[in-house]
Amino acid sequence: MDETGLNVGLCLRMNVAIERHVRELDRLREDLVILDRQIAEGTMDASAIRRQLRTCH
Repeated sequence: MDETGLNVGLCLRMNVAIERHVRELDRLREDLVILDRQIAEGTMDASAIRRQLRTCH
């Protein structure tokens, strides 16, 4: 295989790796959204936090 063929093969492998990493980042972002929502809901359930929020208004 000549140098051009090696470069094309390398580019294809790099593109596949980049796409895989982007998919993983998207999945992690979705997980983070869920965790953020659960933390916020848990905070709103805490009676001490609710009392504190009421005193701020």
